[in-house]
Amino acid sequence: MSGSEWSAGASWRFFHSVNSVGKRIESTASLGVVVPGPQLDSGVLASLHRAPGVAGTLATGLASRSQYLWAGIGYTRFAEASEDLRPDTISWSGVYGYRPAKLRRGYGQWDYRGFAEFTGEHTGNVLKSDTILPGSSTTTVWLGPSVLAILKDVAISGGVQGPIFRDASDSIYGREHLRFAINFSYLKYSSHTSSH
Repeated sequence: MSGSEWSAGASWRFFHSVNSVGKRIESTASLGVVVPGPQLDSGVLASLHRAPGVAGTLATGLASRSQYLWAGIGYTRFAEASEDLRPDTISWSGVYGYRPAKLRRGYGQWDYRGFAEFTGEHTGNVLKSDTILPGSSTTTVWLGPSVLAILKDVAISGGVQGPIFRDASDSIYGREHLRFAINFSYLKYSSHTSSH
């Protein structure tokens, strides 16, 4: 999320299949809340009364010791505040990742992966003073690199993206030149044993 929005959520890995040693297919669902942050939006969005929202995502992919391929889709919806409503957003992404042999390390050392991430989003119309703002629906597509580093149960990732397609009004939204993100995660693993 940008500085204008903060989010917190939980994820559930509901499918996990190991095809061979070091290769697996996984699917994960996430649900979270989005709240206004300290930084204002640009363009007309900066003049809207802001309210919290909810965000859900679904992602699935293949991971091996060296290659990663993931796809995902998400939806964000905000509550109305004083007859203003931020647009709902449908987002999608595709990710290819590579883990170089020289950076594959043991559990007690930093382990690195590099990714190329393709993302897109479509937003609905803005509601301002209970009136739909003409031309406020947008579609944008972004592409850029990111890096993931893992040490034991801690993961840190960061990346940057630039627009490759943009259908949005500058007078309403302003113009985004770059997007960047940094994420910190705690990885909680569970194991199940059974006897027959």
